[in-house]
Amino acid sequence: GEGEVVSGPGAALMGEKSNIVAAVASKVGVNLHNQEDHPLQIIKSWFFAHFAEAHKTEDGQPRFKPFDDLSPVVTTSMCFDDLMTPPDHVSRSRSDTYYVDDEHILRSHMTAHQTTLLRQGERSFLFAGDVYRRDEVDACHYFCFHQMDGVRVFSWEELGVTSHEEAAPLVMANLKETLSAMVKGVFGDVEMKWEESYFPFTEPSLELEILFNGKWLEVLGCGVMRQ
Repeated sequence: GEGEVVSGPGAALMGEKSNIVAAVASKVGVNLHNQEDHPLQIIKSWFFAHFAEAHKTEDGQPRFKPFDDLSPVVTTSMCFDDLMTPPDHVSRSRSDTYYVDDEHILRSHMTAHQTTLLRQGERSFLFAGDVYRRDEVDACHYFCFHQMDGVRVFSWEELGVTSHEEAAPLVMANLKETLSAMVKGVFGDVEMKWEESYFPFTEPSLELEILFNGKWLEVLGCGVMRQ
């Protein structure tokens, strides 16, 4: 509110073109997911450990490279354009997203880093961090929360195919098997179901739900990256 003073990394984000308020700025740089023994850090470590153990290269090394220190300030291109978000999509609006200036925002999803890491040559990786959305605060929503993403790129040679159309169902089958095993590894032997979904940057797209306290709870979205 008015008169609040923010110190730390978030203070520099509250410029004249910013819609970032003190309560939000104060969360930037806290990095709960990296604080030893914090519940978020423990959960992150479960996921990282599962993939390190369950997915190894031919020489026995972990296939997925983990990232957990990526800056939450990203460009609008990273968060929207690179992920094929339509120009008029509501997520681009200042009522939904925290803008630092006209070209930089607080990431609204971790997937904002996907294309950057791919351009850097990464082919199998996990990335976790804090994300920010201008949601109304209630029992299920807060303006700062945490996500983990994972990406694996297959070559046609690995799959024994010669086209994306042939590859897509094989990749989707691998994705479902990988994520089902991950959920069971972390949550235990829970009941699960897949539902069709839509994301601008994947096709086909799915959501995974688990049965929790008698209700279906969405735990993740996924899909085959568009070409």
